[in-house]
Amino acid sequence: MEGTIQGGGGKTLFFERLLPNGTELIDSAKIDKSGNFKLYGRPQDKSFYKIRLGRPQQANNFAIPVNEVVLITDSTEIIRFEADASNFNRSHTVQGSAESQLLKEIGDMAIKTQARLDSINKAYQSNPNGFDAVQANAVMNTIMAEQDAFLLDFIKKHEGKFVTQQALALLNPDKNFDAYRKASDALFSNYGNNPFIQNLNAMVQNMMKLAIGTVAPDFSVKTPDDKPVSLNDFKGKYVLLDFWASWCGPCRQENPNLVKTYEKYKKKNFEIFGVSLDQKKEPWLEAIEKDGLVWPHGSDLGYWNSAPAKLYNVSQIPYNFLLDPEGKIIAKNLRGAELDKKLEEVFAAL
Repeated sequence: MEGTIQGGGGKTLFFERLLPNGTELIDSAKIDKSGNFKLYGRPQDKSFYKIRLGRPQQANNFAIPVNEVVLITDSTEIIRFEADASNFNRSHTVQGSAESQLLKEIGDMAIKTQARLDSINKAYQSNPNGFDAVQANAVMNTIMAEQDAFLLDFIKKHEGKFVTQQALALLNPDKNFDAYRKASDALFSNYGNNPFIQNLNAMVQNMMKLAIGTVAPDFSVKTPDDKPVSLNDFKGKYVLLDFWASWCGPCRQENPNLVKTYEKYKKKNFEIFGVSLDQKKEPWLEAIEKDGLVWPHGSDLGYWNSAPAKLYNVSQIPYNFLLDPEGKIIAKNLRGAELDKKLEEVFAAL
């Protein structure tokens, strides 16, 4: 690999292979006074690689440090890389690596999406009292729908290419699981020995156990008064299995919506089962009382090691699963108006 880094004379460029749990140095080179460099170390199989200018830096809002660029390449490609040292990540261009160019397309799209979302946040911060939250939420949903449409089209157009893994990383698998699984299968067929693809395949296999239409796995926890309660205790009702915690700000912000939802549907064969990821009992009970959460609750007080959370692959909260009376999953991660709309559809069909 060779190229030019404008304003980079005297600095060191590092070329590394990305691994699921770190990096592996392939080569490094000092940039000459004209900004030119040559890296003689060669990548091996197709995978994620990284060019870094200087020492490691803290990641920015887009989870990529400003002095790093991720590439997708292998030993067959001869790459020419150019960038400006003062704006390394944003200014770079890549020649000779088709999937690296496609990767940049995804990155550029994600940056534009984030900028649009940030503009809404800035509008709120500048005038919180005059902020129309309903309209803003509708705009944000439209922005994310446009991103999803881009990603789905990208995956379809480039099916089986290594770069589609990055598109999948930005796509909500709960809302697009069929496309997610199909793309993962194609990647595993082509790159089954790659550790990133192996991890993706394992994740999809776990997700299939919790896919829409599958029976939600049973578990038991203790109620606030230390009595055992299991998910199967609620069979025969529509159940919202809600993972939350007293220390979780977004959970507490969502709780008023759940209170309204429960009041609206509690007489229609609907129940909420709240499972907390708290560590201590006292703040859990205080939050239940303060937020007026009058439905059944349970917890093993295991924090992120909570057995139910691990069983349901919960890595962020709030997170919920909507179950039918037979215990089958019919929806996931619905909040506010989305949850109310889904319940209206469910009970209108009865």
